[in-house]
Amino acid sequence: MLRPTNLIIWATLSLFTLPCATQDEFIGLVRDASLWGSAVLMLSSCVDRLYYGDWVFPAANFLRYNLSQGLATFYGINRADYYLTEGLPILLTTILPFTFVGIVQRIGSHSAAPALKHLAITVLVYVAVLSCVSHKEARFLYPVIAPALALAAGPFSDFFAPLARQRSAWRGSLALLMVITTLTIAVYTSRVHNRGVISVMSYLRGQFHAANPDLVLGRIQQPTLESALFGTSRNQSALQPIDVGFLMPCHSTPWRSHLIYPEVEAWALTCEPPIGLSPREREQYKDEADIFYENPVSWMETHMGPILTESEPRAATAIAVSNKADSMKQWMDTKAWKGRRPWPRYVVFFAQLEPDIKTVLGREGSRYAECWRGFNSHWHDDWRRQGDVVVWCLDGSLDLDEALGDEAGMFD
Repeated sequence: MLRPTNLIIWATLSLFTLPCATQDEFIGLVRDASLWGSAVLMLSSCVDRLYYGDWVFPAANFLRYNLSQGLATFYGINRADYYLTEGLPILLTTILPFTFVGIVQRIGSHSAAPALKHLAITVLVYVAVLSCVSHKEARFLYPVIAPALALAAGPFSDFFAPLARQRSAWRGSLALLMVITTLTIAVYTSRVHNRGVISVMSYLRGQFHAANPDLVLGRIQQPTLESALFGTSRNQSALQPIDVGFLMPCHSTPWRSHLIYPEVEAWALTCEPPIGLSPREREQYKDEADIFYENPVSWMETHMGPILTESEPRAATAIAVSNKADSMKQWMDTKAWKGRRPWPRYVVFFAQLEPDIKTVLGREGSRYAECWRGFNSHWHDDWRRQGDVVVWCLDGSLDLDEALGDEAGMFD
């Protein structure tokens, strides 16, 4: 429920609070922390037990894998100054200068409010400790955003206070520039940049609804929390399944949270960490996504099943649930294809991969063709994620209005 690194914040604040407390306050703080901490830990353990089916303690695994074994470095190593030069500027944007001034003022002033001074030291300690860890991400600083904004409030108010008493052209212009800059960044990053990886989820859900118009019309019950978490459904036999494959770098799309129907069988390239390997083996380790991008065409020809052509019966589609066509099952059970994935009905990838997809799925007679394309970003620092998000479909895209027929008008 809480990242173990939050212990840094609470430990730092405790060092300031407990020595100054009276005996009664000390006992009360320890009692409340023990009581509520135990309650949260118990609730978290029960939730983990419900999900994993066993008693586990993820926080211990977090520390063991990331600190003791250093597996976090598998996902990238950053400079020591990353949080100062990239992490904090990304999160605080135009408020960053006021945050720095606020921290310096609170720490250097003897008359500063003790609470704000303690917050300033806590923010510095938290950032300093995380900077010592090789793998860094801006999201790791989320717990100190609120304290940072509280520290920035004083300098921000002092700087722009003259605007309330008298006109100041340059201060007013600066305030307007800050507002415009913040709004521009917010709108661009939330509505434009990386838009395609979200839009494709709506498209795929629409395809599932088109394959199951009774679900849209309310004749079949929507999935419950139990079915979404554990893959069970009361109406499983009544729903037409679809399957999707994401040939993208790991975690490129939020498909696990958006495609919640158990009948939507989806898979993606994996990037499992090298757990249980020796240090020498870790140096040579490559995950599935790394191997794929070394030679996409070779990977697809080696790891994927046969490509359905126009000569194959339409019933032999590769929909990966219980109703696979017998011909497809026979293909995949033969020695030549054993252990390979069948091609799904929908293949999702970035436009950067398009030449390789055309080489494999665009061969003459193939029943695959592009059925959806959505803008994703103007630029990207990862070459594998450049370009639009593209979907190729087996036998074309489904149409919800056509599936609903005469009842489609009720949704206009």
